[in-house]
Amino acid sequence: MFDMNKNSFNFFAPSKTCEKGFRKGRGVGSGCGKTAGKGHKGQKARSGKYNLKVRGYGSQTSVARFLPKRGFKPVKTGCETISMKFSVFQSIFNIDHIVSDGIVSIEKMASLGIVKRNQDLKIIDDNRFEIKKTHKISFSGILFSKSLKDKLLSVGYSVI
Repeated sequence: MFDMNKNSFNFFAPSKTCEKGFRKGRGVGSGCGKTAGKGHKGQKARSGKYNLKVRGYGSQTSVARFLPKRGFKPVKTGCETISMKFSVFQSIFNIDHIVSDGIVSIEKMASLGIVKRNQDLKIIDDNRFEIKKTHKISFSGILFSKSLKDKLLSVGYSVI
């Protein structure tokens, strides 16, 4: 265990918050006297607050001053829509292997890495072939073009 004799207390040290700050400008012998760590002359050496903002390049006009001060840039919502043709969608998203519960959702697409979490997916009709129903599948959270949505609903797919 711990021995509580008089030599044991030399292991204890005060916490950093208890230590007093170093006094500057108290004579040459202190190691931080005379200029007190501020160097010689200049704006930074003076008393009071100094505020050196980078505004210009000497006599050259700064960028912030010669660019126009007008207009408005709207804040982006962070939601982006990705378009994909239906034939590409079918080739990437193999329905036989992935769909077990019969629902194709944007969350499943994000988990597979096809889209990111903050992206929407819009599938566009490319008029290459006729759509045939092979499984009972419903699409949720995925946007469709009007013509493709009509085709999917006419064949028997459900779009939520």
